[in-house]
Amino acid sequence: MKLIRLLLVLGIIATMVAMPIVVYADEPDPDSTPTVDEFQAYRNVLETGDFLLLIYANIPYGTNPSYPINYTYIWRLFDTDNVTELGQTVGYAYDDDGYGYNIFSIYLDSGDAPTWLQNYPVKLSQNPAHFDTPEDWTFTMGAADYSSLTDTDDVKAALAAWIISKAATLNILWGLSGDEYLTTEIETGTVLSIYGEVFFRGAIYGVQGMAPRAFAYVFTELDIDERTWSENYTGNLTGQWTGTWVQDAIDAGRALFGVSYDLLSLIMAVGFCIGAAVAGIMVGGDGWNGMLDASVVGVMAARLGMIGLGYWGLLCAVCVIYISLRIFKPFG
Repeated sequence: MKLIRLLLVLGIIATMVAMPIVVYADEPDPDSTPTVDEFQAYRNVLETGDFLLLIYANIPYGTNPSYPINYTYIWRLFDTDNVTELGQTVGYAYDDDGYGYNIFSIYLDSGDAPTWLQNYPVKLSQNPAHFDTPEDWTFTMGAADYSSLTDTDDVKAALAAWIISKAATLNILWGLSGDEYLTTEIETGTVLSIYGEVFFRGAIYGVQGMAPRAFAYVFTELDIDERTWSENYTGNLTGQWTGTWVQDAIDAGRALFGVSYDLLSLIMAVGFCIGAAVAGIMVGGDGWNGMLDASVVGVMAARLGMIGLGYWGLLCAVCVIYISLRIFKPFG
């Protein structure tokens, strides 16, 4: 028994030793020092006091690493003490796996937003899991990197303009063809194309709510009055002959058949519809003409109160079935 237990333990140990261990390759360093072409900071984007940092940077590679940028590089925003980390982000691998020129973003809500107009360090770090000797590059935000706008609508409009401008620039830097442009033209001006929407939604999370004007389709809160429904029209149809000889005839028809509804008028109206349909087929040789004639008679009968709207809907359903059979020809 002890021998079995010993063999079992040795088997488990051997299995653990034999299990493959994932070892990441040492990725190459960039061809030259990464650069930040622009920081752009906005506040009051989605709520009062929030903070959005956009980073327009270049991590130059002639031959890209084997892993996309969201695995290999991390952007981190630090407090002025250069120790406390405020936020971080990774890139979106849209073009060339995300290397070269790209846009990165860090959004902090009002509860986590840092003090406005401070010289915060922003550090680009290589992921230690993919670099044997990871490097860091530190850049510093300045007062000129902060937007002076405070009204949310103005901020969203400025952010949309910045996005469209950068999209046009990336069209050139990435060498995109006309069909793959990040921008397109509509009646109201330049907006993001379907490709641009894909990229910026990945680069700036929640961008459509932050910059709706950059998109071709903008959804706003619609002010719609709830519609109330009534039976006034049906009541008008059924009561239009009250006090006339027509009503007397209707009452006589009900008494004749011993029912509570106008069965006589219904039989007459359906008979007229069938007669119109048959006449149309006989004269024109086409069921289409017959159905059209029957529809006209049916509408007139419904308006005159001879057919209830429920019965008329049933007749319409029959016509629709017939038309669909003629159009789609499911039976050959």
